[in-house]
Amino acid sequence: MMSITKDMGLLVLAFLFPPVCLACQRLEGVSSLPLCLCSRCRLELEPLPTATSRLLHSGHTSLDNLHCRWAYAPPLDSVIQGLKFGRLEFLGRDLADSLHSLLEEQRELDIDVVIPIPLHWHRRLARGYNQAEAIARPLAKRLGKPMVNGLRRSRSTRPQALLGRRQRQINLRRAFAVRPVRASRIMNQRVLLVDDVVTTGATLATAAICLRSAGARSVLAVTAGKTPTTGGF
Repeated sequence: MMSITKDMGLLVLAFLFPPVCLACQRLEGVSSLPLCLCSRCRLELEPLPTATSRLLHSGHTSLDNLHCRWAYAPPLDSVIQGLKFGRLEFLGRDLADSLHSLLEEQRELDIDVVIPIPLHWHRRLARGYNQAEAIARPLAKRLGKPMVNGLRRSRSTRPQALLGRRQRQINLRRAFAVRPVRASRIMNQRVLLVDDVVTTGATLATAAICLRSAGARSVLAVTAGKTPTTGGF
C-alpha cells in the first residue's frame, strides 16, 4: 500500500512539476532526466577519446593519470553550472555514475580512497556545498570506497579559468594543505582525486603534490569535463 501511495505521489509531482532540460529548456514527459538533459541534448555531449582523456602534460608528474568524461562545452556547461550555481546538488549523482563507468572502461578501479578538490570555506559558505564533493561522495559509494575530505584550501584563490598559464601557477602556490587529522587515511593509499572540470591541470597537479607529500602511494584524477585549451594539456 505504501509503495502504491509513493508511486502515485511521484506521478502527481511529475505532472505538476514536469522536468525541464537544463540546456534547451524543453519540457519532457518523463519523471526524470539523466543529467537534467533531454534525450536530444544528451546526444550532443562530446565524449573525449581515450587518447585525449589520458593526456598528461610533462610538468604534471605528480598525477599518475587523468581521465575526463566529456569536453566542457554545451550542453555539459549547463549541467556543471546547474550543479555549481543552481543548487542542483543531485546532479552530482548522475555525474558520478558516468565517471564510474569511465573508470570501469579504463580499468582504473584499484583505488583505496576518494578525495574531492576542496573549496575555500568562504566560497563553500556562499555556495552551500562543494560541487566536487557532490560528485565524489556518490562516486565513492559506487566504488565501495571511503570518501575523505583530506585536503583543505589554505587560502582563497582566484578562479583558474580567468587566468593565464603563468598566473595559474602563481595563483595556486600554497593553495592546498593536507588536513592533519586525515593524514593517516592518505598514507600509502591509492588516491582518486575528483573535480568537476579541468582546464590546464594545475589545480589537480598542485593537490596531488600535497597528497604525495602526505605519503599517498599514487594519485589518479577524474573529472566530468575538460575545457578546450591551447595551453596545458
